[in-house]
Amino acid sequence: MMDGPTERIILTPGPVTTSAVTKRATLRDFTPNEPDLLAFTAEFRRTLVELVNGQGAYVCVPLQGTGNAANEATLGTLVPRDRKLLIVNNGFYGERLKQIAAAIGVPFTAVDLPITEPVGVEQLEAALAAEPSLSHLVVCHVDTGTGLLNPIEPIAALCRRRGVGLIIDAIASFGGLPLDAAALAPEAIVLSPNKWLEGLPGIGLVLVRRTALAASAGRCHSFCLDLHRQWRSFEDHGVWRFTPPGQAIAALVAALHQYVAEGRVARLERVRRNWRCLVDGLRAQGFATVLRDEVASPVIATFHQPADPAYDRQRFFEAMWRQGFVMFRGSLTPFASFRIGCMGAFDQAVMAEVVRAVGRSMAEMGVTDGRPDPRRSRPNSAALRPNHVCRLPALPPPG
Repeated sequence: MMDGPTERIILTPGPVTTSAVTKRATLRDFTPNEPDLLAFTAEFRRTLVELVNGQGAYVCVPLQGTGNAANEATLGTLVPRDRKLLIVNNGFYGERLKQIAAAIGVPFTAVDLPITEPVGVEQLEAALAAEPSLSHLVVCHVDTGTGLLNPIEPIAALCRRRGVGLIIDAIASFGGLPLDAAALAPEAIVLSPNKWLEGLPGIGLVLVRRTALAASAGRCHSFCLDLHRQWRSFEDHGVWRFTPPGQAIAALVAALHQYVAEGRVARLERVRRNWRCLVDGLRAQGFATVLRDEVASPVIATFHQPADPAYDRQRFFEAMWRQGFVMFRGSLTPFASFRIGCMGAFDQAVMAEVVRAVGRSMAEMGVTDGRPDPRRSRPNSAALRPNHVCRLPALPPPG
């Protein structure tokens, strides 16, 4: 059994640590169509559209489930079956988008790239020119397998120029990195409440252009994940089609109030300070980041595993747990690595303690140097393709 503090800071890329105010919002029961819950739903639907300057042209369609469910609903609803989807695949979640499209029968082609490099517009231009049947393009804005940031503005400009519907997987970027729907003109933005917004999991959220939704009636592969049906239920009756996640909805509204009070720019700067503290602090201990700084987002930092033979992955996570920090226990790169998330209701002072906790954990194991094996920290580009994913076994739950 791993003992330690009962209240822990979550260092995953989602869910994240929430505030006491957000936690308190969940301490009541809800029935599906009671006035309070429907008012909460209407409020967050309106607020999320406003946050991306989408008033009038866009609507928020919430679903019960995860961000992955929202991605599936979006691809299944918006992409016509007689057309084709272009998927940007330069990370674990680009590969996940391919898996979703294949599973639900959405025709697609992919631009497969190394997991350490953002996609270039020229690569997408060539792919679109090669296949006139491509009607939509989907890109993961921030891939949390590494923290890689894909440039949205030039991709959006390309899609506007070629008349291609842009779908942005903004699950790990919405609420932190700037997204202006009026300027970018995407067809859809997929997001999650349990990342930058510091809410709880349980809701998948999609901001969709009204005209695209209206044209999608009867297209979806699924009864439950049909964005058009969901939208019509809210528009016509103001209610969820199925039992909604009441506590997650209440938490989202409470989290949004705090988010608006803090402001997007201030939240971004807080998370950036967390990221900078983490990266500089662990580099000082010899650790090497998988990404160079100029292509990394502040969402999460991914580090190569130390070459020191005393390093033990499970002991590392257990030591951090005892000190009050919860880390993601898998690796989503084709080489041994670990990730530490920087989002959540905490600041740089907490992240400085995380850095010290990593040092104490290494000392406990007898690791004297965090440097990786240089032969493994610089693999060739082919070895970095996202389909070569290393899935290490997870630890059993604590206790």
